[in-house]
Amino acid sequence: MRICMIISVPLPPSEGIGYYAWNLSKYLVSKGHTVHILTRGTLAKPEQSIIEGITTWKVPFLPLYPFHVSIHGVFVNRWMQFMHKQLDLLHLHTPLVPLPNSTLPKLVTVHSLVKVDTSPIKVKNIQNLLVKLQAPFSALVEYNVIRRADRIAAVSETIGQELSIYKVGFNKIDILHNGVDISFFSPDRTITIQGNFFNEPYILSVGRLSPPKGIEDLIPCAIKVIQGFPNLKFLIAGSGPQESALRQAINSQGLQNHVILLGHISDREVLYSLYRKAAMFVLPSHHEGLPTVLLEAMACGCPVVSTAVSGAVEIISNGVNGLLVPPKQPDALAKAILQLLHDPLLSRNLGISASKTIEAKFSWETIGENYISAYNSILSARGVNAAG
Repeated sequence: MRICMIISVPLPPSEGIGYYAWNLSKYLVSKGHTVHILTRGTLAKPEQSIIEGITTWKVPFLPLYPFHVSIHGVFVNRWMQFMHKQLDLLHLHTPLVPLPNSTLPKLVTVHSLVKVDTSPIKVKNIQNLLVKLQAPFSALVEYNVIRRADRIAAVSETIGQELSIYKVGFNKIDILHNGVDISFFSPDRTITIQGNFFNEPYILSVGRLSPPKGIEDLIPCAIKVIQGFPNLKFLIAGSGPQESALRQAINSQGLQNHVILLGHISDREVLYSLYRKAAMFVLPSHHEGLPTVLLEAMACGCPVVSTAVSGAVEIISNGVNGLLVPPKQPDALAKAILQLLHDPLLSRNLGISASKTIEAKFSWETIGENYISAYNSILSARGVNAAG
């Protein structure tokens, strides 16, 4: 089978959707399929690379918002004219990917919905204002991609339900969760990275510093937790538009020595070591699809505390393989964290159960085979025979 993934995030991958497309592509290549990944480039001519058997293409991109996706689509269509006969199927990953002018069968994986993500954002600063102004354009792009799909893969049950805002019938939707490389994110692998942040106990959060991720809730949460555990650190790995505001809030509360922004962690060995050595992993999100970082932490055997959002409630059984708390409630988050800090046996048992959950249900072998079945179903419905 000859598949082209279309994404809107950087390559090499640096965040959840990028790793999703990359790891799925690696699995497909291991099974003998041909995979191209197409993403945004610069204004220069398209760049082609072959990495681990995957052909990547960076097609020209002009950051002229809010028309950036449409402009990028012009270059994607030029590329598609050149590549059309070398492909069997297109696999688009939302958000904000252009819809190619192609008759090829299309599977769309919906990681989150722009229309849902942007609706609760309050205009508190210029960044939020720009997001709200761009939202109608982004939602139109999203709608056009979704309505032209042969089939849709939602990464969680909740997102599957949210697709009803676009009047998508459930008979067109498959729930295909995120996957994890369980050979890498494993509780049994040797930790090779050392660093200063490993010298004292810490709680870890990983994610983009943006409003839906709820990272700001960790600040009042930390104030409560460190009263009983003054040597504890909160390490936050990630970057994004809220970084400056978060740093100001941390400084204003005098938490510089307790809440530490690490920035984006591109080295996967460092990230693995952070998961493995953490006292626990905390996901404070207000809204999520199915967060890859949560799966990675659980795969490493790290005890997790998560807000009860979307995909998290499909993975975590409260008190069995993690703890769930209501979103936007820092006091509840602090209470759950303190519960695990005071009960090391419970914490250890949750971590063991978490890793078993991921190994059983969220390996790329499981998810990859589900996608191969979905591809074959689409091609069969179109009466297409894949070239191999």
